[in-house]
Amino acid sequence: MPNASPVLALNSGSSSLKFGLYRVTESATETLLSGELEVVGDAQPDAIAGIGRLLEERNLPAPAAVGHRVVHGGALRQHRLIDAA
Repeated sequence: MPNASPVLALNSGSSSLKFGLYRVTESATETLLSGELEVVGDAQPDAIAGIGRLLEERNLPAPAAVGHRVVHGGALRQHRLIDAA
């Protein structure tokens, strides 16, 4: 896919970390790798590092962006870029 940017999506819960690496273009999204790891408490950073090792082992591209699903009770109703503002 020309001009494709790999994106890593994370969804961490209380006992698992779901992930997906996608190649994204203006017209298509291709799943390169997805999975779920069982984790508890402080094991989340280890699991994220493990995903990085898995990408290297499978010779997959490093993500150009990482997104994380956040669930909360606030008034947020649409996707937002997390930045300093």
